Amino acid sequence: MAAFNFPDPTVQQTVVNPITGSTYQWKEPPGKWVLTVSVRDVSDIIWEGDNPPIPIGDYKLWYSTDTLELYFYYCDANGVCAWVPTSVPIQVLEDLNAFAAQAEVDIDQLQYKQQILQNTVDQIYLDSQTGAGNRPPIFSATEPDKHPDYTPPQDELISGDIWYDNTDPENLEQYIYDGTQWIVFGGQFVHRKGGDTMEGPLSVMGGRDPDADGIESTVKVYNVDSGRNGDLQLKRAGQTKIYCSTDGISVQGNLKMNVEASKLKSSTNTELLTFNKAGIFYEGTYTAEKHIATKKNLDDTEQILQNGIIELAEEIEAIAPSVERGLFVSTTRSNVPVDGEFMLKTVTGKTTAYDNPDIAVIEISKQDNDGITHTFADIEEGQYLQLFEADNSDYGLYRIDAIAGVGGATTVVTFTVTPVSGLGEATEGDLARLKIFSAPEGGTADGFVLKTGDTMSGNLTIDKSTNSTNSEAGLILKGSRPSTTNSAATITFENDQSNDLGYLTYRSFGSGQWFAFNQDVDLNSNGLHSVGRIRMQSGAYIGSGTNQRIVIRNGSSGEAGVEVKRTADNTRILTILGKPSGSNSSSGNFFYAYANSGSGGDAINYTGKIDSSSNLVNKGYVDSKLPQYTITKNNGNYYVS
Repeated sequence: MAAFNFPDPTVQQTVVNPITGSTYQWKEPPGKWVLTVSVRDVSDIIWEGDNPPIPIGDYKLWYSTDTLELYFYYCDANGVCAWVPTSVPIQVLEDLNAFAAQAEVDIDQLQYKQQILQNTVDQIYLDSQTGAGNRPPIFSATEPDKHPDYTPPQDELISGDIWYDNTDPENLEQYIYDGTQWIVFGGQFVHRKGGDTMEGPLSVMGGRDPDADGIESTVKVYNVDSGRNGDLQLKRAGQTKIYCSTDGISVQGNLKMNVEASKLKSSTNTELLTFNKAGIFYEGTYTAEKHIATKKNLDDTEQILQNGIIELAEEIEAIAPSVERGLFVSTTRSNVPVDGEFMLKTVTGKTTAYDNPDIAVIEISKQDNDGITHTFADIEEGQYLQLFEADNSDYGLYRIDAIAGVGGATTVVTFTVTPVSGLGEATEGDLARLKIFSAPEGGTADGFVLKTGDTMSGNLTIDKSTNSTNSEAGLILKGSRPSTTNSAATITFENDQSNDLGYLTYRSFGSGQWFAFNQDVDLNSNGLHSVGRIRMQSGAYIGSGTNQRIVIRNGSSGEAGVEVKRTADNTRILTILGKPSGSNSSSGNFFYAYANSGSGGDAINYTGKIDSSSNLVNKGYVDSKLPQYTITKNNGNYYVS
């Protein structure tokens, strides 16, 4: 092919190379031809895809997104063309790694055979030095002190005698006699292919010490098992890095996977996670609560939420939503409210009481307390107007019967209203919020309980059984207290026939939590079950009827911690039931305190067994052990017989 020659720049200052297709332009300065247009873009030179370009076209390079290899389209002298890899295929590297791994196994086996040969040579040398080579080995489950194959005196043990402990026939322990004691010299190596046990840590296998020259030791492992009930730990520098137990595998530190693409699969070989340079890809299902979400799942959820918001907005717009319109200050001035004020009017004059049943007119300035002007053109007769304090403590609810002053230059809108419900007063100067809404579906506004506080005339029933066969009904009282001094939640019980109130309160802060009653609790003859502990005040008692029976006190040197009260004469004060001596009844009174009448005092009675030195005894038993004496008098002298 002929070479390309640039023209004379004084004649032609732009030229296209017909060989490469590139465009050049003469630049002065610097006085040379400059490349202005490349023949092709990179994307036009390299084809990317799982399969090569068909037809080939002008592509000479193909990057396989499947094998991650770069191929060149090569044609030989005979016109035979093919895609040829530009680097060593990954499969070849994998084969080399497999070959290297097998070589490690072969080296380990040669080292093991060398160790066995060395042990054999050592034994031959020992036999030649001790003369024990001709004496047969001893097989015994107990440590021998004589050689069983010889008679006295030749049965004495000599240096070099060999003993195999055959307690476990599958794993013989080998000992040699050094003239004084048996010394283990066999079984120091893990050698049985069928399985073996080693004592001490497995530190280095193959390779070289990483502290010496920086080359880490390597172990090629096919099966490593810690045993049925044991745990397996892989350590580095004494620190556990991989911990295998019955709960699974724990990795301490970073988990690195230096591969182009790795996959995490389930027990059914289903691909769950794929790791590569582009990121982590989840391919599992997204149906349960704890499943991993992908970007697509989030995008789909976001779209669903957006559609739901649009639908909800359309529904809200269709049912004339509640509209809150700024803050206004209560006033009782005689003239109309000024900017930022509202006024309640009865038939006879001004008022501040929200619950005044004579309220007929509410006047509100169009501009609120923050200087914002509101429009009331969208308000309709039959809607409801609610005024309630900023802290939701006081409120009033009214049905709008007529509206005036909405249009034009008026600064005040006037509502003619009928009171529905109210609570408290609007102290002059207090701020109130204004809310206007349509009657809820299913009834009028006066048939519903306000969220901001209201009084119900009927019972409140919370029934979730209609929604599910496995649901729990709940009632939540949530307060805010920074200590246990005051209750965070209180239920008040009231009877209009009595002035007494009952409270059930809950106090909690930090580690302390208490429920508290301010009145006595009557269980109505029912039991108290699963009690963790009962803590009583000093002087508290357990009684029967109105009688104190067991009194609990702190206790001191002069006062009992637990005191059982005496009630009346000829009654048992305290009884322990059991079997009296000579009786099979387990409900007998074998130990009891009895309150006697008269001045003789009370008594403790015991009717139980009196057999051992630790048993209690009673008067009858003592009397039975005393000797019987007879005292006589003769001639002024007393005689005992």
